[in-house]
Amino acid sequence: MKLPEVSCKYSFSSQAKAVFLKKMKTTLRSISTFVSIIMPSAFINIGLLIVCLAITQTNGMDDYTFKFLRVFVLQYFMVWGFVFTTSTYCGSLVLER
Repeated sequence: MKLPEVSCKYSFSSQAKAVFLKKMKTTLRSISTFVSIIMPSAFINIGLLIVCLAITQTNGMDDYTFKFLRVFVLQYFMVWGFVFTTSTYCGSLVLER
């Protein structure tokens, strides 16, 4: 049994546009996904504000401890920001099913 030859031409740009439009429509359809996209930048900005404005070096704190505390607080907020980013991608797979 001989199979017929099929000549399909796929354009990368049209496929990429279709994937982009599908993801955009899925994202804009649900408010929770839209909020979870904004949350990472909000958490990172809050972390930067806390590190730059709220954490000050006191008399009893040496320079190493001060720098470690600032990096630790900034990393804490960045990790939470990336958690929200990951939850967006994991949630989109569940919504598609």
